[in-house]
Amino acid sequence: MTGIFFVLEEAPELLTHDVHGKKAVATLASGAKTWRKGGGGIVLVAQDPNMTELGGSVTLRAQLRKNACALRTQTPGAAYQMGLPQDPSLLPATFKNGKLTQGLAYLSGIDRRAALMRWLYTEKPKYIARQPAAGQIDDLTMGWIEEYTSAKKDGREPRTGKPAAAGDEPRSTPGDVKAAIIDVLDDADGLALELGELLHLVLKRRVTAPPSEIHTQLKRLVKDGRVWLVGKDGGEAYALPEEILERLEAR
Repeated sequence: MTGIFFVLEEAPELLTHDVHGKKAVATLASGAKTWRKGGGGIVLVAQDPNMTELGGSVTLRAQLRKNACALRTQTPGAAYQMGLPQDPSLLPATFKNGKLTQGLAYLSGIDRRAALMRWLYTEKPKYIARQPAAGQIDDLTMGWIEEYTSAKKDGREPRTGKPAAAGDEPRSTPGDVKAAIIDVLDDADGLALELGELLHLVLKRRVTAPPSEIHTQLKRLVKDGRVWLVGKDGGEAYALPEEILERLEAR
């Protein structure tokens, strides 16, 4: 079951971008092949889904040729690009009674069979936007969420009703966490450590505190001037001020 459905409107604006285009193409091409395993889905929306508009990615076009919805277009070549046996540029602008055919499209499935379809069309989209959402969490799921929240609040394990098992080790104090951070940075011998690496090394010292608590104490050390926040490859990194000053003096 799809957990996250990612819709990229005007996809060519990103896929052909001078700065972010290549990275976006690589990320989405990989996602088109692998995200479904974790319950993810991708929808690319393009006026003319040709190779240029897709950033030159054969992988993205291959995915489009498996599952696609093509509305009326002025480009006959779109039928080939989408792997459709019918040409969406030939879809009529009106029905026989003169009513507009907005949303009329060809739908292509994974077996390459195409079917005629029509989106749910409304003449007043702003009215729809102001209405309550049609989707909702069912009563069974809501009941479980309430049970889980209540159990955690009362210190019980959800579903069992038993008291939550206490850890074998006492929780580290803020002072213990700060000391561990200082020790890790001191062992780094003047090198700035990125946040992820710093958290990992602190946890390896068996500090019984969640990463969020370590991050909180790190911010306090920075505020007190005992740790310096420095840049490293465009990201955040941390080092001891005395170590940095010693390196500067050595130069």
